[in-house]
Amino acid sequence: MTRNDPSERQSNHGILTVDETLDVTNALGDPTRFGIYRTIVDAAGEAVTVSDVAATFSLHPNVARMHLQKLVDVGLVEVDARKSPTGGRPARIYRLGNRVADIHFPPRDYRLLAGLALKVVETLAVEEPEVLERTGYEMGREQAREALRRGRPAQSEDPEAMISELRDLCSSLGLYPRIERSDDGRLEIEIRNCVFKELSSRHPDLVCTLHTAMLRGILESFIEEFEVEASPAICAGQKACRFAVTGI
Repeated sequence: MTRNDPSERQSNHGILTVDETLDVTNALGDPTRFGIYRTIVDAAGEAVTVSDVAATFSLHPNVARMHLQKLVDVGLVEVDARKSPTGGRPARIYRLGNRVADIHFPPRDYRLLAGLALKVVETLAVEEPEVLERTGYEMGREQAREALRRGRPAQSEDPEAMISELRDLCSSLGLYPRIERSDDGRLEIEIRNCVFKELSSRHPDLVCTLHTAMLRGILESFIEEFEVEASPAICAGQKACRFAVTGI
């Protein structure tokens, strides 16, 4: 199959074709550009400007702009314009793109398997609705147990230490959390990355229920008694899902 064959240029379920693999690996092959991409990933949806990148990496703004444009060209980063409060020229802002692609040699399509698994769960949930809550909860408990086996501390009596431990665990799961205690004593959790985003946009009821129950399972490893008020939103195109933990 030649490099110009149209079928070779189209990805299947997010798995990169040969051409797409070359484009992405070339874009991320530069160490500075890879560092810039990681900075945008860590920003978890917050806008990054050319000035931010130039200052962080000690680059001339034109060089920073060139690196950012390379990431835009391959679809890893999105660019938009933000109006200046002084009425000047709009600033270009950069955010993590929606494109998530996996590089596999030979191809492996785990997203298709996840979709098939959801179909099975959906069928089971018709006859046994609590299967979603139970499955997600056990997933969360297992994630927390695995983290504890890797040497993370167990429940801490120090509230600030507990929040730090919980934040570390959620970060290790790729959730990019923002966790703070509010003035009324609630624990405010903001999840800024949905690791199931592609599936949640197509199956929001299933995936969001599973993911919320998973968070409950994680929380129980840190907090003995609590209640969770959930506001899943990433599946609807918003920047974050928010959870309020009460009764602590």
